[in-house]
This record gives sequence, structure tokens and C-alpha cells, in this order.
Amino acid sequence: MIGRFTTALAMLLAASSTTATPFKTKKVQSHNSKKGMFMNKVMGNARPVRRLDEEEQELDLTGYSIKYVKCQFMKSYDDELAEEEESETVLLTNRFIIFRLCPSSSSSCSYNYGEYLIDMETYLMAAVEFEAEQQEQMCQYCEEVCAADDDAADRRLRRLEDLKVSCDSCVDECEKIENMEDNGYVEASNFIECQQIGEDDDDGGNQYFAGAMCASNG
Repeated sequence: MIGRFTTALAMLLAASSTTATPFKTKKVQSHNSKKGMFMNKVMGNARPVRRLDEEEQELDLTGYSIKYVKCQFMKSYDDELAEEEESETVLLTNRFIIFRLCPSSSSSCSYNYGEYLIDMETYLMAAVEFEAEQQEQMCQYCEEVCAADDDAADRRLRRLEDLKVSCDSCVDECEKIENMEDNGYVEASNFIECQQIGEDDDDGGNQYFAGAMCASNG
């Protein structure tokens, strides 16, 4: 079973680098346009593992949400690595995300769902962009509502409640976000792609890199 699953994933990964997505999706029309853009980006680059619909020629995603399932990696032979004399391996590590397309009204996503595969970098870039915009919007409303007088705040309070935050929580959270670097923290979303973050001061001159990885538990 594991062997067949791995082979199927290998075929999907190979297809994803050479062909366009095998199905079309309707643009998500939603009161939350940022969520719609996120879903369109993800679904436009995904490959079906379990189709939501047998025909799946065109999907109206308005009533659906994306649910993360797990992250996995798989090594495969790579022609470019094989040609590099300094390369220590001919195996390229492919990292990918498996997610489900679930009815927004469903809490369990155990039926009437589709399951899809997408490369990890594409998924993370779309997810980080969406979350950053949500965060920015939340802090904007937080500043406007929580610093305003009662009459002005009432007009925006419902939107703040829609974001599931209150003045007690959002003021503290937004201050921490704003002062993150001053407090010695680094924005992890800057390291979706593996990149060098510094060198050891010792004579050995060790180089350090950071990037997104798949945890052992997915």
C-alpha cells in the first residue's frame, strides 16, 4: 500500500512540473476577497489525489474551504544534480502539502471532500500572504476601534468581532507584532525558501541556513 501511494505521488509530482492543472475552477466569489484569492492560487496549482467530483471540469469554490492535512517529502532522481560534479547526491528532495477542499459548513471534513497535492513552497507563499493580509487588517481595525471614542468605535466593532478578536487581545498582539524585531525575533515567513542566515564567528566559519521543512508528524 505504501509503495503504491509513493508511486502515485511521484507521478503527480512529475506531472505538476510539466503540465497545467487538469481542471478549471471558477473564481471564488466571497465577501472575503482575500480568502477567495488564496483559494484560487492554491487550487490553480494543485493536483487531485481524491477528486471532489468525478468530472471536476469546473468547480464553484464559493461554499468550500481549504483544510491542511499534512506535509510530506520524497526523494527522487534529478538530472541536474547528476550532472553537477560537486553535488554529493543525485536525489532531489521534493516537499509537498496535502490538503482537503471541504464544505465550509462541515466541521469534520470527513465526507463530500476532495484531496489535493501541491508543492510546499507554492502553498506556503499563498498561505503566508493570506495570513499577513488578515493580520494587517485585524491590526488596522484594532487601532481604529480600540483607540476611538465609543460612538465611532460602534461602527467598526462588528468587523472586529468578525475577525474573532477583542480590544483586550488585539492591542497586545499587534504591539508584539510591531515590536518583533526590536525584541529579538525574526519573521519566520521570510524563510519559506532555504537561505543562509549567518556564519559562525569561530575560525571554522560554519554557515547556517534556515528554511521550511516537513516535521516528522506532518
